[in-house]
Amino acid sequence: MAILLIVLLIGIFITIVKSFKSKQVANMQQLPRRITKQNQGHWNSGFTLIIIGVLILIATLPFHYIPDRSMVFPKENLTFSNTIITEDDIVRLIVRYNNASLFEQQAIMQEPLHRKLIENGVIVNEEKTSSEDFDDENRYSTTTNKLDFLKAFGEKYPYDVKLFDNLEFTQRLKKLIGDSQYDIVEVCSVETPIELSDNVFISTGCKAHDCGSTRYIIVYDFSTNVMQVGIQDDGEVEIYSENGQYLERIRDFARY
Repeated sequence: MAILLIVLLIGIFITIVKSFKSKQVANMQQLPRRITKQNQGHWNSGFTLIIIGVLILIATLPFHYIPDRSMVFPKENLTFSNTIITEDDIVRLIVRYNNASLFEQQAIMQEPLHRKLIENGVIVNEEKTSSEDFDDENRYSTTTNKLDFLKAFGEKYPYDVKLFDNLEFTQRLKKLIGDSQYDIVEVCSVETPIELSDNVFISTGCKAHDCGSTRYIIVYDFSTNVMQVGIQDDGEVEIYSENGQYLERIRDFARY
């Protein structure tokens, strides 16, 4: 937004300076008609820059824009901050929230950007009271709609991005495959980099020294918001899908 201010200042400066110079030339050469036209042209160019700058400010200063989701919504205050919000910005906010203490989470909840994202359904706060799923009662989990934050993890290892520490991801995974099968995923410490291909997230891993018989694959289709999982334990394969349909990677896993 500083660029907009610079444009405005340049426009004002050009208008004033050129107008002043034109008047000096007119006085010295006594060519009022010609100078008047030049002066008018200088005013027009400077005034045009000012108008453009003002229009851009009017369009951006009061609003948040999320280009990836084609969303526009008003800010709480007129500010230059967070005019353009990317998916990476949302992911960083989520990670910061989920890694914060309960006290810090309450402070984050009061931040204007956080409040606006919640109001507009970009992120969702869900109060959890079950001690079975969470260490602390009344712990809040902040997530994007669906699992769009996974798009930021391409070519990274699950351990490096703390994939299985994410409550939204693991809770959904456990709901699909059950706690006993999730335990198998947890023992698969040999991981491969996360793949992002054709709008699909793919994470695979296997058990150290036993990759041939104990392994997993997790597939998430961003376009359909469907998670699919394959688990192999001691050579026996089970596959799971939230909608009963399977992508080719899951079918290949089952045939292996």
